[in-house]
Amino acid sequence: MLIGKYIPNLIAKPFDISRDYAQIIYDQTSSPKLDRVLRNWDEENWDSSDKRQQLAYIILVELLAFQFASPVRRIQTQDLLFTHYNFHPPHRSRSFAYVNRRGNADPQGQI
Repeated sequence: MLIGKYIPNLIAKPFDISRDYAQIIYDQTSSPKLDRVLRNWDEENWDSSDKRQQLAYIILVELLAFQFASPVRRIQTQDLLFTHYNFHPPHRSRSFAYVNRRGNADPQGQI
């Protein structure tokens, strides 16, 4: 669903599920999770179709974790994911607050 789509992120490239993409993210973040994936790429067969969903999840979470830790583009990224791509976390707790385009906190994620 997200492959080839641009989501504002640390590396300014469209989303992909590949070793090269994971390496670019690792080079920018030094993510321990991506370090383990990249070091064990061949042994754990990360290129296989069986691991594709898990790899996509790891890449997305690591990319966005470091992006959201950087407040500069966090609101723009959040707005794009929630409105344009209609992506919503599966379980939103009361502590989750979506900040809409007007800068208002909205716990229901509505704009």
